[in-house]
Amino acid sequence: MVLLHLKKLLLIMVENRYVQSVYQTLLSDSIFNSSKISFHKLMSYIQLMSFNVPLELICEVLDIASNTAELWRKKIFSTVDNYQDHLKLYNRVWIDETYTEDYQVLESNNNEKHPRGLSKTKICIVVAIDSSKNMLSIICGHGKPSSQRVYAALKDHIIPGTTIIHDGDNSHKYLIDALNLKSEVYIANTKDSEYIKNMAMINNMCSWLKRYIWRFIGMVLLSTHKCTKVIT
Repeated sequence: MVLLHLKKLLLIMVENRYVQSVYQTLLSDSIFNSSKISFHKLMSYIQLMSFNVPLELICEVLDIASNTAELWRKKIFSTVDNYQDHLKLYNRVWIDETYTEDYQVLESNNNEKHPRGLSKTKICIVVAIDSSKNMLSIICGHGKPSSQRVYAALKDHIIPGTTIIHDGDNSHKYLIDALNLKSEVYIANTKDSEYIKNMAMINNMCSWLKRYIWRFIGMVLLSTHKCTKVIT
């Protein structure tokens, strides 16, 4: 979501035919101040990044060095790092958890095979989206989260009285009770048309998030944390 807003702003500027001197003025006080790049190339970089394009391909398309592409990505991650801190979800809010492997844990434990289920080798990401399509994704430790971990992740981001649409997982109960939230449950069942229809928004968000992370599977945990903020 952050990248989409930034991309729209850049496109509006181009449509309004800002002259090159204005482009350079805009960049002069930005995170790209020290970069000898054109405004159009920056716009193209953000567009490609928002479509999950790997850095290797971005380098080829934009004719930039790999270390430059990595530096730009780090700068964008750092810029939006605190974007979610004051985000509030309201009205109808869907919540769920999604998981991705923490390969640093797998390597440190010398595991030859991936443990089954929601093991401690998996990073848990709590995700939420409201009816206005405000999105939130927060890393919530490893393995299946406790009710306290879910509460800690979401308590400052959901307005009391909101309706929570979820799959009925027990880890959601404390959050719902503590914030006086309304609960609307659809038990996970891919053969149930009501579940598919009513949970489509959060399920699509989880799929989108995982596709982005899988594109950059070599990133360390800190970058994964920043990545979840960038795409929401």
